[in-house]
Amino acid sequence: MCANADVKTASSVADEVRAKFSHSTKGHLLDGTPIDLAEMDEIVKPNRRESLIPFHNRKVAMYGDAPAAKATWDGFLTKLFLRKPIDLPILSVYLSIALTTVPSAFALAYVNYTGALPNYAMHLWGVAHVVMTLVGQAPGFILGLHYSSHVRIWKPRFEWMDGIVHHLYCALFGIPCGAYYCHHVIMHHKEDNQINWDASTTMPYQRDNWLHLLAYCLRYIVGIWVELPAVLFSRDRWFEGAKLFVTGTSYAAVMYKGMGAIPIATGYALLLPFVIISFALMRGNQLQHLFVSPDDPTCDYKLSYDVCNTWMNQETFNDGFHVEHHVSPNTHWADLPMKFLSLLPKHKEKDSLIFTGLHPDEIHSMVYSGKIEKLADHYVNIGQPSGTSKEVLVAEIRRRLSPIYTRARSAHKAKIQ
Repeated sequence: MCANADVKTASSVADEVRAKFSHSTKGHLLDGTPIDLAEMDEIVKPNRRESLIPFHNRKVAMYGDAPAAKATWDGFLTKLFLRKPIDLPILSVYLSIALTTVPSAFALAYVNYTGALPNYAMHLWGVAHVVMTLVGQAPGFILGLHYSSHVRIWKPRFEWMDGIVHHLYCALFGIPCGAYYCHHVIMHHKEDNQINWDASTTMPYQRDNWLHLLAYCLRYIVGIWVELPAVLFSRDRWFEGAKLFVTGTSYAAVMYKGMGAIPIATGYALLLPFVIISFALMRGNQLQHLFVSPDDPTCDYKLSYDVCNTWMNQETFNDGFHVEHHVSPNTHWADLPMKFLSLLPKHKEKDSLIFTGLHPDEIHSMVYSGKIEKLADHYVNIGQPSGTSKEVLVAEIRRRLSPIYTRARSAHKAKIQ
């Protein structure tokens, strides 16, 4: 395995990575600029920045199942809580929330209930709480929740903490209690963005149209209460559906009662996060499945895309490698860059889209402003059919933004590895 990046140069790490593969890791931009994906930042410059308050050495996540830094505090946290030291960044996110968002929300509720502060002071507190929670911690929390839902991080004696994360933490971040696992892991990944069963599918929408994006987000806000249970029950997942009904109803009841008893605290701690995060989550999912090939919408390499050499990956547990995540949902988040490199021959064969040096928000901005040519300048060509010229690529990107009404033939699509 790779040694700690602190004691190895970037070039030596890249050389070690290249030696692991029989195929080339090299490509180029459309203007001919060479790019070696073995040297991408996610491999040679690990620096985790997901948590508001760091409880670990930020340079702990390298390719492969590398160990954490041998700091006493890191070692203590790992030995006490975690199956793998590489998950310290996720634990750091959860600990950060435990010391900030949770006490702030409960204290605001207490002050609102007792009337200890005037309303204007509580509103100022509420705004600060929302900014701290949704701006400072939501990206790290949502992606930490995401990967810990796919791959368990806790040692057996602490697995009950998932209940706190999926019910208390989720509620404070605007996600209905118990809904995330059912919506993302059970529905989205098993149905894989397909129009017939995935209620979060992006296929029937024009994916560069603001009105279609608004309709997509509103569908989640209104439809999650009906569509998600309907999918679970239609797939004979009666236990998950019943549990979701109980937790979802409880979440809605607490919010309803709270708006009557302590409206300021409930509005800032529960209602406003639900509205904001609902739009953010659906915009994020639409962005991850922005480009879908009408020729083969069930192919994981053609229903998403990858971004590399972006600081976003170091703040979202490598979420930019979304093709790999759909190909292999149980691949550990720290292993996704290496998984990406291992699948380069498939990316070439399946004509996937790979971009470098962009945050997904920049991709969103370019697509919705019609600047596809500018987006094409960041395309990594490793021999895909669509990369023969800029004109061909731009036409293909535009084609993958159009609505698709193809229904998958089987109940659960077969994975294309």
